[in-house]
Amino acid sequence: MNLTSFINSNISIKKRELAIFLVCRGDLFYPLATTLLSLLENSPEFNHDIIIATGGDAYISNNDKQIVSQIYSNIHFLEFSDEFIIKNIGGFMNNYFKPSTPLQLLSRYYAFDLLSIYKQIILLDTDVIINKDINEFKSFYGSGVAARKTTWKIKDHIYSVNPNSPIANDYGVNVGVLYIDDTCSLKSQSFIETHQIYAPMEQVGGPEENIISVCLSLNRIQCIELPYNYHSYYTTAKCDDAIVIHSCRRDKFWNSNFLFYAFPKWRDYFNEWKKLGGSGNLNLSEKLYDFPKESWKITSIFVREHRWINFWKTVTKYDLKIYPLELSNRLKTRSFKMYLVGGATLD
Repeated sequence: MNLTSFINSNISIKKRELAIFLVCRGDLFYPLATTLLSLLENSPEFNHDIIIATGGDAYISNNDKQIVSQIYSNIHFLEFSDEFIIKNIGGFMNNYFKPSTPLQLLSRYYAFDLLSIYKQIILLDTDVIINKDINEFKSFYGSGVAARKTTWKIKDHIYSVNPNSPIANDYGVNVGVLYIDDTCSLKSQSFIETHQIYAPMEQVGGPEENIISVCLSLNRIQCIELPYNYHSYYTTAKCDDAIVIHSCRRDKFWNSNFLFYAFPKWRDYFNEWKKLGGSGNLNLSEKLYDFPKESWKITSIFVREHRWINFWKTVTKYDLKIYPLELSNRLKTRSFKMYLVGGATLD
């Protein structure tokens, strides 16, 4: 179904309370499925709509659509084909917006139009685990927009922005977890117009993330800061307390041995998806992409009981690459109490 048909068939006097907006990036459906499974397990009272933006039949199989529809009934697929994006948004083919860039990511602009149906919408990346009840986000109603602020300024990501521009020193927002509600006045047209001006400029970083950040700044929309216990980024030890655990940059749960061992729950969701007959195969890499360079952030992920043994089975691959030698040796000699089956412990 396309966006216009969906809005026309669902609009009513009384708005629905909440929706989750997910984007199927290219033909990578299984990360979206693991996100969905983690949501349903850790938000047992969740009974709201889930919107899945896809690139159309070329990017998603009927089998996968049927499986997720059986898992959860309130799912709606909206098609944003490459042709639709090119015709209605355009202006993206430059040094960053290569043909391989999933154009469906730009469908996030249109999520703001869905506020005519829903009071609140949470836009989520699919490289996340829903770790606790996502209904807690409802407490942000009235904020308009809420997200984690990034550490980059607009002039650092869009190089052609004049350093003297009023928006040049504004910080970007991380759209991996983006909360919006119907007190925000922006609609897709504002983002499309901003995109057509700024997308052709020389830039780095996520395409739609840059444009959303610029559009919010240009319209002086105040973005409320999401606390770390709502959106964890980076994945430090504190992420265990977060509602949404967000993997970092190019290191994902499905392409990194490092994260694959660190987060066994993601493995459980993936295995469950495969048992249901879903598509997707892992291709784990030992390469460390852009993992945080600070050793304490990396090691803190693993100082957590049952993850420790699995990590040290493969640590020799990463030892000298990640840890200062002194820190590595100190961690290896430290005693960690491990709880085994039957209540026994291993020190």
